[in-house]
Amino acid sequence: MSEVKYFESDSLGKEFEYVVLCDEKDQVDDIPNYDDTFSTWRDFFYKWNSEYSDQEKPKYLYGTYSEELKIYAEDVIDRATQDFYEDADLDISEEAAKELQDFLDKWCKTCGVKTNYYVDLNKKVKIPWEKTK
Repeated sequence: MSEVKYFESDSLGKEFEYVVLCDEKDQVDDIPNYDDTFSTWRDFFYKWNSEYSDQEKPKYLYGTYSEELKIYAEDVIDRATQDFYEDADLDISEEAAKELQDFLDKWCKTCGVKTNYYVDLNKKVKIPWEKTK
């Protein structure tokens, strides 16, 4: 397991697009509630004050990382030719494979699938509680 890295509150919007509510008692391998994701401190403080104000204040939120939809032409070619004659995939030129990859890349950007965000349990972002006083 990687070492946990800590970030200052101003990393939200710079280093991290979203942060996820955690609690100091969480174990590093516990998965936080994905419904408690925030893109601004204002959103976090609003939710905290309306739903969690009776709980102990956490010191940190987990950072996130993003991933875009990606389909690899090589995988498509392998699956499409697996029941053909032996080495059928090798008969597809690099140029044809590149053309397919270019099409797939464009399609992934326009198909409507949104960016997916994952919690990074090794990155904690300090909550700026001092801004609420």
